[in-house]
Amino acid sequence: MVRRRLYAHDGSEVTLTRGEFDLLSALAQHPDAVMDRERLTRVISGSDWHPADRTVDVLIRRLRAKLDTAGGEASLIATVRGEGYRLSAEVRPA
Repeated sequence: MVRRRLYAHDGSEVTLTRGEFDLLSALAQHPDAVMDRERLTRVISGSDWHPADRTVDVLIRRLRAKLDTAGGEASLIATVRGEGYRLSAEVRPA
């Protein structure tokens, strides 16, 4: 059985919605690669992205709130202006 779980450094489980998990999973499968909103929208909803659709941006904001640590460090999810988002973290299999 596949388990969709994310754990913080302290071992506590981070609760993610299906959309948040799917988005993070897509970014983690391509670390340091920029993924545009259209591609990410297809990953989370299976449909094409429309300019008025802010779903990806909302999910990114929620993921940052759950993943980023206090202390002023750069976000794990970087915005690449005019292009999309990329995961700027080391990814290791569990």
